Amino acid sequence: MTWKRRSCFCATYALVLLFLGVSRAGAWGALAVGVSPDNLQTAAAPAVGKATEDQAQEAALAACRTAKGGADQARSLCTVVGTFRNQCFALAGPGWSIAADEEAARVEAVAKCRSSPCTLKTGPCPPVTVSARCKVISSGCDGEAGSHISAPYVGLAGAKDLRFPETGDVAFVLHIPNNWDDSRVGQNLLLKAPDRTSSLALSVIKNKAAAKSPDDDLAKAIFKASNAEPFSKHEPAAIGGIKAEAYYSKKTNANKVNVLLKLIIIKVAQTYVVTETIGTSLNLSDAQQQSLDAVLKGITLTGVK
Repeated sequence: MTWKRRSCFCATYALVLLFLGVSRAGAWGALAVGVSPDNLQTAAAPAVGKATEDQAQEAALAACRTAKGGADQARSLCTVVGTFRNQCFALAGPGWSIAADEEAARVEAVAKCRSSPCTLKTGPCPPVTVSARCKVISSGCDGEAGSHISAPYVGLAGAKDLRFPETGDVAFVLHIPNNWDDSRVGQNLLLKAPDRTSSLALSVIKNKAAAKSPDDDLAKAIFKASNAEPFSKHEPAAIGGIKAEAYYSKKTNANKVNVLLKLIIIKVAQTYVVTETIGTSLNLSDAQQQSLDAVLKGITLTGVK
């Protein structure tokens, strides 16, 4: 493949990889809570990693109104109770908190819940009811405090099914959490985690010249077009059980965030080049890694033998 054709083929990747990672200094978060009139049922949800305060409030409110496990009355009464930037949060029953670190937020949220009214028809709630009611259901941080939402909230949002491209013999088939954003950017499908600490770019390109080039040459050209460092490691990999080659690199994106990159390449019938590019922040929490792993497990290919 000539360098002219290679540059044309790789130009689409440069745009996509600029989106990977999150500008932590500019991230906003919000909390929305709804409590039933008897104060016994709660619906609550956070939002983190949003570009503006308004976006964070809208996302938290929408998530609260569809929260699983919350009573209809509670969901209908959801309201934004706080916004934050470069801080942490916690939700525990009707209790919530925004603090400088996650552990402090968790302690305060539980304390607020325990001090809130709790009355059954038979009288005040017994200690066992209060304890069950005041467990932390979600906590995390945003911005420079380290954008993430900790388990058990991660993964409660249901799933959606996608096919990319929508037409053609070779395509990705996806079953991924609803709370991951999906958008088309050029010839790519871009997936972004709720807190923007992980992103995936998927591409299926019909290009016979590129499909006949060595994988190493393709990886070098793609990383170069994306202003990433030359790959430092190369090993066998797979996408949905289909054998592939993986290349590792890193870059600093436009938001000055360091991003680790893993580019996976499959060539099909000397005609198609299929790529999956994974971008992550340097230090993912266990919950963030679990969320990414769940997405990767939900990605398969059709039209590839």
